[in-house]
Amino acid sequence: MINSITHYYHWSAELFFGLWRTYSTLDPFIPPSGKTDLPLPRRVLFTRLDADHWRDYASMNQWVLRTVFPSISMEFSDDWKDRAAMEVPFVFDRVVFADRAACMNGELYLRTQRTDSEPFALPGSPHWWTAFRDNVIQSTGMNASEGAGTMGDPVITYISRQDWGRRMLIQSDHEKLVEELYKLREEYGYEVNVVSMDKLSRVEQLRLAGRSTVRATCLSSRQSMWRTC
Repeated sequence: MINSITHYYHWSAELFFGLWRTYSTLDPFIPPSGKTDLPLPRRVLFTRLDADHWRDYASMNQWVLRTVFPSISMEFSDDWKDRAAMEVPFVFDRVVFADRAACMNGELYLRTQRTDSEPFALPGSPHWWTAFRDNVIQSTGMNASEGAGTMGDPVITYISRQDWGRRMLIQSDHEKLVEELYKLREEYGYEVNVVSMDKLSRVEQLRLAGRSTVRATCLSSRQSMWRTC
C-alpha cells in the first residue's frame, strides 16, 4: 500500500472507492440525490505510513480528500506509535478497516484483480457513489447534476497518453482511434474530447471527468480500459 498510495488512481479509485462502498452500506436506502444521514468520517489513520508519503505527484490525493471530507483529520505511523506508547485504550464509535493484502485473498479480487471489488459483495443502495462524486464535482463550481446520468447525447473523452513516452498505444492505433471517435462527432453530433490530462489544471480535469459519460484511457495496444463515469 505504501508504494501504491502515492498514485491517485490507487488513492481515489481503489482505497477511497472501496472505503466509501463499504461505509455506504450502513445506509442501504440512499436516494438518487445521494443525500444520506451517515456522518462523514472524522479521521483516517495510516498505521504504517508516514506523513511525508501520501501525496501524489499530481496533487490529486489531497484535492479529493479535502473536497469530499473537508473536516477530516489524518494520523500516521508516528501518531499511532504515540497512541501505543500511552498504554491507554482509545474507543472509536465505528471503524472501517482497509487491508490490501487481505483483499487479495477474496473471491471478487481473484476474478477482477481489483481490491476495491471486494466490498461489492455487500448489500447497498445503487446510488451509493453519488454523495462522494457530487462533493468533488461541486468543488469545481460545476452543478453536480451535470454528467450524472446517461440521458441525452453522450460526452466521450479519450485520455491520451501518447506524450508520456510509456504505456502508450502504437501511434497508428492511436490515430485510428481518434479518427473513429471524430466520426461519431461528425455523424451523430456527440461531443468528443481527446485530451492529455497533464496539460489541464486539476479543476479542468475534474470538470471534464464529471461531464463525461464515456471515458477511455488506453494503456497499450493489448490493454484498454473503458469506463462509464
